[in-house]
Amino acid sequence: MSRLGWLTSIPLLAILSCGRNDSPDAPSSDGDAIELETIDPPSGGEMLLVPGGEFTMGQGGGRPDETPHAVKLDPFVIDRHPVTQRLYEKVMKASPSRRKDPDAPVSGVYWTDAARFCNRCSEIEGLTPCYDLETWSCDVTASGYRLPTEAEWEYACRAGSTACDLKRHAWYADNADKPK
Repeated sequence: MSRLGWLTSIPLLAILSCGRNDSPDAPSSDGDAIELETIDPPSGGEMLLVPGGEFTMGQGGGRPDETPHAVKLDPFVIDRHPVTQRLYEKVMKASPSRRKDPDAPVSGVYWTDAARFCNRCSEIEGLTPCYDLETWSCDVTASGYRLPTEAEWEYACRAGSTACDLKRHAWYADNADKPK
């Protein structure tokens, strides 16, 4: 399979399956989890080809920029798992993580470090880097790796569902048992 020009890398969390696949544009699997095509890039990790589709992004009652709106995405590729310290160190020759565990997600990575990581993965594979390291702009038409957009990240996390039981799949302020 040839690489897509909008490859993505370094999700902050693993891709979650929040329910069954309800999207009319995505492959059907009779309510079970669908199998996405996987890609093992030379730079390391494992990536998934996410079929394009449409979904409603945002929520009512939030900030003005969170108003529900329709989003249409082309197919894209995203890491199946968080970038591990082992992979980050293989590519960047060092890991910023304080608590060292090669199989744990890398931590302590600034956005600029993530952009450098994406460019280095692109260079390892002979792809055109997406990030200009002087202006920090991203050329989404380049063939290399880049961070997922907010819409791509949400779409991948939804895994084809139209709703997600957040309390079941995420830890956040309302369910963290913190004193009020």
